[in-house]
Amino acid sequence: MGIQLETLRMNMADDNASIDSLMVGLYIYGDDLLPEEISSSLGALATRSHRKGELKELKGGKFNSMKTGMWELRSTRKSLVLSEHIADIFSNLKFPVQLSSMEGVDEVHLDVYVSGLLRADGYRHLDLELTADDMLLLGGIGAAVRFSVVD
Repeated sequence: MGIQLETLRMNMADDNASIDSLMVGLYIYGDDLLPEEISSSLGALATRSHRKGELKELKGGKFNSMKTGMWELRSTRKSLVLSEHIADIFSNLKFPVQLSSMEGVDEVHLDVYVSGLLRADGYRHLDLELTADDMLLLGGIGAAVRFSVVD
């Protein structure tokens, strides 16, 4: 099918790598997004969600009006293996649907957030591999992949 295996290599000390260094979540955004409809379509409750314009309390008792609707399902897997996080997320979905074509959905992506990379740790690496099966699953629901690496 011509799907190419992608590998992202990042410098990180293997023996200092923490399972908290990797967070993975499926995010769905849209100005007209109805989070309860997304939950119903996917058969999964969101880890977090809100509608556009919904007020959220911030620190100090202030409120912020949400600029767009959001639905998130975060992996609960404690692992440094990206495919295990993807499998965990998809195991919660009743039948993956083409989310990007659903009414009210403007953006769908898998967010891979890596933190705690310290240069002093010795410049080792953590491999984040998207297998062909991972890419087929993500493509099947219309999801892009976003990597965020924070040192």
